[in-house]
Amino acid sequence: MQGLGVRLLAAAGAAVLVGAVTGVVARALMRVLAVALGEPPAFSLLATLFVVLFFVVGMGPAAVGGALGRWTSRVVGATASVLLLGWSATVTAVAEGVGGLDGRPTGSVVLALATLAAFGAAVVGGAVLTMRVAARFAPEHEPHLAPARR
Repeated sequence: MQGLGVRLLAAAGAAVLVGAVTGVVARALMRVLAVALGEPPAFSLLATLFVVLFFVVGMGPAAVGGALGRWTSRVVGATASVLLLGWSATVTAVAEGVGGLDGRPTGSVVLALATLAAFGAAVVGGAVLTMRVAARFAPEHEPHLAPARR
């Protein structure tokens, strides 16, 4: 059980580290998107902390998948993180007014679309990096986690 605890600790550390950095990047991209949409970039510290916390929690499946060490758990964990964070980002972007691009100058539209693409890249990159960091800091081999031999 001690090996599993170390793996979960590695997963938690990876989720906090990479999730916090990715959350700050996402918050900066949200600010750029607000400017591109012509909205005042009014972001509070509390909202920023909420976004960072959401990304830390959202990177959890990728971190656990990476710490468990099997290829399938890594793929499933990273995919779950990407789907969770990507879905919530898409819902938020649609609700916040990406439809407000109609009638905007071409430069604003290009900036908004580039920002949305960067946001997607940050989510996918963050999930993969979280998985890799967790795998890096988890113990290499734990006999009790190995498959049983017949």
